[in-house]
Amino acid sequence: MNGMARYLGVKAELESLDKSLKKQNPSPTSEKVRNFDEMEHALSGLDRFNLNRTPNFEPRRGPSIPTYVAAPQSGLMYLPMRGGPEARILDWLAQVDGGKRSDLLKKFSQKDLRQWKRKHTEHRSFTVLRHPVARAHFAITF
Repeated sequence: MNGMARYLGVKAELESLDKSLKKQNPSPTSEKVRNFDEMEHALSGLDRFNLNRTPNFEPRRGPSIPTYVAAPQSGLMYLPMRGGPEARILDWLAQVDGGKRSDLLKKFSQKDLRQWKRKHTEHRSFTVLRHPVARAHFAITF
């Protein structure tokens, strides 16, 4: 009891417990259950904490394919990453084919992506990262 009281932040301690207190459920479980052996066997296979399943703490995310941007002719595809220098890359990607930013291919579906890759057999996909500090700063100020 004193240990529980300390855990709860109580500084006072008991000298001894009250003699009128009775233990709740004093007899063992084997005396209370008729089919104790069956119960013990059934509960032995129970995975209380679901330890057989590997936990996945990543949030569920949909596909990012609609965010991909491709040059219409050169076979380059940009996979944007939040906090990256997206505007500069899009301008550069448009200039690779000698066009404007509005000429770039966007909002791909999986079908569109497969068709684009078949058409551009030697395609290359890339992304551009910023230093983590610059990326965090940009994400906060954006």
